[in-house]
Amino acid sequence: MNPAAMTEAQAQFADRLAEEVQAVLGPTMTLEIVAITGDGPVTIVADCRMADRLEPVIGRGPTLLDASRDLITAAAELRLSAAWQRLMETT
Repeated sequence: MNPAAMTEAQAQFADRLAEEVQAVLGPTMTLEIVAITGDGPVTIVADCRMADRLEPVIGRGPTLLDASRDLITAAAELRLSAAWQRLMETT
């Protein structure tokens, strides 16, 4: 996905969404890119850096709002999964 291919409105929305997603991811992960494609259905892809790997987080929905909710949920699931993996590595 090419963030340059987004419309100006999508780019502004992606910037605001990136702030929300970063808050969900917490301090151990870094959000690198958010790209939005489609007008309906919509796909949003966020690349999240976790230590030494890049993990894509994808949100999909019939509208931009639905896709953004799905993306935030997927980011929370990624954070929970990463925390679980760290917990298992330390035991």
